[in-house]
Amino acid sequence: MRMRVLDLAVVLAFAVMTVAIGLQVIFRYLLNDPLAGSEEVGRLAFVWVTFLGAAVATRDDAHVRIDYFLRRLGPRSALACRILGHVGTAVFGLIMVWVGFLLARFSWDFESASLQFPMTFVHAAIPVAGALMTAAAVGNAVVDLADAKRRA
Repeated sequence: MRMRVLDLAVVLAFAVMTVAIGLQVIFRYLLNDPLAGSEEVGRLAFVWVTFLGAAVATRDDAHVRIDYFLRRLGPRSALACRILGHVGTAVFGLIMVWVGFLLARFSWDFESASLQFPMTFVHAAIPVAGALMTAAAVGNAVVDLADAKRRA
């Protein structure tokens, strides 16, 4: 299995989060001297892991779903439901892009408490993930339609 750029970004953000929180625990509870900024770094990485992880799940068509009724439909009806799901995901992704952009722009003048980085760095995860989710949902719809055409 080859590592994709998005997968690598999630792995790196998860590693940063794990190291930052691990160091915070060590410094706070073992050395009794809290490490400045490690909580903010961990929180920033957590936000990015969450949103990029949602984009990975969309790309891999791995979001949780109940397919009990879908499996009982005919092929055309099942395809229509899958396409409808992809369209819904794409629309949701576009909403994330728009609202996330507004939030990121609004938060540019706000800084984090200890590291003083713009809060836009945190909020930028929303429109980035929304754009990736939209692209993945459209791609999944195209693949589903191509598979249905090939089987027909």
